Amino acid sequence: MTEHYYIQDDQNTFHDASQKNNRRHVRFPVCLTVEYSQKSPVEFNSFILNMSARGCYIKTDDPFPGGSDIILRLSIPKIKTLVTLTGKVIWINNGESPLPPGMGISFNEDNKDALEQLNAYLEEELPLLDRQA
Repeated sequence: MTEHYYIQDDQNTFHDASQKNNRRHVRFPVCLTVEYSQKSPVEFNSFILNMSARGCYIKTDDPFPGGSDIILRLSIPKIKTLVTLTGKVIWINNGESPLPPGMGISFNEDNKDALEQLNAYLEEELPLLDRQA
């Protein structure tokens, strides 16, 4: 069985993410709690399983449809800051991949302050990935 993941680029086209060169940002394995919904107030709770500077993967048995707008609230470890991000569902996994069911999220560019805080956290974690390689 061939495994396929799909990511969306800035031109709103889908690509097979099994071709690792499609990724522009390093993905970090994480286990962060997240609250999310399609509108305020927050409706669902789950976990982020991996994250990059531009998106994340949320574990859920009931993903939103592809293209859905999403609001996320999560706490950034170490600095203990609660951030709110907006994004779009760019792919869904109903259990066809090695990852648990869930959805891939691309963060919106208008999250400037929250993205800066997130990127600072991820940059601190980068040496941990280098040591594991």
